[in-house]
Amino acid sequence: MTAGTGRQASGYDDVVDLSRYPINDPADPAYRALVQAGQDQLRDQGVAQLTGFLTLAAVGQMLTLASQLAAQAWASDQAHTVYFEPADDSAGPDHPRALLQHLAKKAIAYDQIPADAAIRRLYESDDLTAFIAAVLGKRVLYTAAPTRWTHWRSRSSATMMSSAGISTTASSRSP
Repeated sequence: MTAGTGRQASGYDDVVDLSRYPINDPADPAYRALVQAGQDQLRDQGVAQLTGFLTLAAVGQMLTLASQLAAQAWASDQAHTVYFEPADDSAGPDHPRALLQHLAKKAIAYDQIPADAAIRRLYESDDLTAFIAAVLGKRVLYTAAPTRWTHWRSRSSATMMSSAGISTTASSRSP
């Protein structure tokens, strides 16, 4: 997706603090400053943080929805290397292929999330995709097709982290 021109009706005005983060207006100098700040953070810290990006009301709605859907979540709890393989110490005990990490997660399937849910409206936004592409210095980013036919290995997902450390993930799942 490439950035459009001029401010557009977003469909997520209640989700993102657009006065601080005008991701729907690439012509705005504040947008360009935001992109530059994100690029600087990525370069200097390895992560870009957008404090207050989501409105408090949207965070509350997302957490409520996550709680409602939690019992239906797909769960995974496993140990593996950073390559998602069993440990192999043939290259030495300190090599990444020899070091196991523990990963536990729960994911809510994309088709379980109501179409009007805040997280889904934001995830489906071309503006968000274009903004992330700009911060990453990419001309275009593609999202996986959010259909029930998406193969389980190529899940598309969006994750929301709250200040309490609670995450909500929206994923596509196969039938």
